[in-house]
Amino acid sequence: MSATRPTINDIARRAQVSISAVSYALNNRPGVSDSTRERILAIADSLGWRPSSAARTLHSAHTNALGLLLVGPEEDADSAYFLFEFLIGVQAELSAHDILLVLHTAADMGDANLIYRRWRAEHRVDGIILLNPLIDDPRIPVLTQLDIPAVIVGDARRSSALPSVWTDDWRAARIAVEYLAELGHRRIARIGICPYYLHSEIRRRAFSAAMHRVGLRADLSYPGGEFPDHEWILEMLRSADPPTAVIFEDPSVAVRATVALQKAGVGIPDQLSVIAWDDTAPCRLVQPALTTLQRDVRQYGRLVTRRLMAAVAGDRAGHVKGTTTRLVPRDSTTWPNNSRTH
Repeated sequence: MSATRPTINDIARRAQVSISAVSYALNNRPGVSDSTRERILAIADSLGWRPSSAARTLHSAHTNALGLLLVGPEEDADSAYFLFEFLIGVQAELSAHDILLVLHTAADMGDANLIYRRWRAEHRVDGIILLNPLIDDPRIPVLTQLDIPAVIVGDARRSSALPSVWTDDWRAARIAVEYLAELGHRRIARIGICPYYLHSEIRRRAFSAAMHRVGLRADLSYPGGEFPDHEWILEMLRSADPPTAVIFEDPSVAVRATVALQKAGVGIPDQLSVIAWDDTAPCRLVQPALTTLQRDVRQYGRLVTRRLMAAVAGDRAGHVKGTTTRLVPRDSTTWPNNSRTH
């Protein structure tokens, strides 16, 4: 007998249906036809599938709701674009399956863990989406201890046993750096988001690796946070070896800095090329329109939700690669002045 426990993924592949359809059939919920339900149950029986004890406990108090906490003042204006698009994707997937989203705020990580414990004790939600994981996130051990299905939004493959859905930021950083290097840029700066976010730390390391890959120094890197970003760039531009391009990991900061730098007399892109990570409407409307690293954030939300619904149904599969990133060139990037040919 195989030592590997069959999962609902195995059943879905054998039945050639979605994971959600398998979940509906196994939990005797509406959403699939009688013939499909019977076929799924027969395949599950032939594979020897049995729900885990945790799944049985969860299903006995099924709420048809998933939870998402927004923690602290950081998750406000600068992350508004990502959050808005992500939630549209989450809600679209949940609406298709008649599942509710419990959206709540917490003052800090300690408050978040208290809310998670209350949700678990009161059976408020069937599973939890964990947004913006930290490098050393105190929420993860608590969710693991509570034994409630949870999915991390971000690349937590090396830091958590909880499943995650992630974007390949290493590839995205390489695309941006190689594009600028091919234009002739040799001094490229990076403005991060917040140094304690896991995805910002991953992007810092990815930027450094990408710069070394093309033979450039990665010394112009600011972690982000409360520092006035355009002032840091202005200081760099006054140095003996100034940057000719900058990558902003927050699109709203990229837009604000572009406006502020031009008011300060910096020509964009003639003096400084600008790339924004994520593609927002302001990135397209500001003058000049910003070159961006674009990914489908709504699809990201849908993928995270599907993965969490599968976990609620008893699937113990791990980390899943989510959306991919592509570069969209616009008017904010060009050759550096000293590399142009006339």
